[in-house]
Amino acid sequence: MCQLLFQGAEERKQHEKPVKFLRRPETAHIECDRVLRDEKGYVETVAKNRTTLVVHDFDMTCAALRKRIFPPKRLRPLKFGIAFARVVYESYEFIEDELRSSYHQQNVFCYSIDIKASELFNSRIKMLEKCFPNVVVTTVSFDINSSGRFMNHAYYECLKLLVDFQGWGYVLLMQNYDVMIKTVYETVAILNTLEGANDVHIRPCEDYRWNHSAKWDARSLKLYRNETLATPKQLNATLTMARGAVHASLSRAAVEWMVNTVDLTVLLDQLNTGKHGIDEVLIPTLQVSEIFDMPGRFTAECVKKGHMMSNFDYSIVDCMHELIFNRTHLGQVNDALNLTIYEKQPYTAKSCVQFEKLS
Repeated sequence: MCQLLFQGAEERKQHEKPVKFLRRPETAHIECDRVLRDEKGYVETVAKNRTTLVVHDFDMTCAALRKRIFPPKRLRPLKFGIAFARVVYESYEFIEDELRSSYHQQNVFCYSIDIKASELFNSRIKMLEKCFPNVVVTTVSFDINSSGRFMNHAYYECLKLLVDFQGWGYVLLMQNYDVMIKTVYETVAILNTLEGANDVHIRPCEDYRWNHSAKWDARSLKLYRNETLATPKQLNATLTMARGAVHASLSRAAVEWMVNTVDLTVLLDQLNTGKHGIDEVLIPTLQVSEIFDMPGRFTAECVKKGHMMSNFDYSIVDCMHELIFNRTHLGQVNDALNLTIYEKQPYTAKSCVQFEKLS
């Protein structure tokens, strides 16, 4: 019996098609290993003849999409899934390539489409939602600009959809042209070292970024959905203003708090001024405002101590997608993932973070 099972496994293995990353025609001539090793001479040659993304009229049926995006072989289970909230407006083929690169059945992908995006782009993104059970698209669109107006509104719409999906442990806030440089396995390993802490860039907030004549206490902001569950001290407390990067990795507990415990509507509108970089204030401010009890936040003590494009060149994008593919499906190992780097980050220190551990 064992011999028959072994023979059957061997026969299946012999009939398995070899797994290989399919490069785009416009980047097929690029020697990715030399680019990723940063061989100066070769990189300079490539830079003189940049390869831009060629837009194709391709099959957008569900069958075709699944064939392009579904992994070529069964993926290993993840300790927890990852949610992706991405604000998008153009370059559908790039967005699809990114989806394929990070696709796992345990992951969830939310897209918020800028109101200025073309009708064709809209229809293609919405086909992803139709064809994949773990892809969602927000029903509300915003007029987002380079100063960051309505960026956080768009993210908030995604977060409200993502909390209904079970199984993910962290959400990554991403923008149109962001490229993932870690495999799904590496990303989960990194996030797992945070033990529920949020990965948020923090720095002092310049005075011009927020309206000093407005009221920033929880009661005025109508912050708590049920004020009877908040203490008088919390209701009268004022936000501690901070800023950082738009991008962040937020624990599921933090997202559930942002959606179910508090209502950010008034705060979002009050921050949505015409100043540059206004999208960089919301998450860092919530992260350092300890009194409001957002899970994964910095403690006051920690803050006091100071612990804290495809139309240009698509060559490196396709090379990175190939590298992720090879690491995910072929077991390619380049530099071993050093989790110590992440374990030693100040925001993972138990004395600096209030968190709920992932199960």
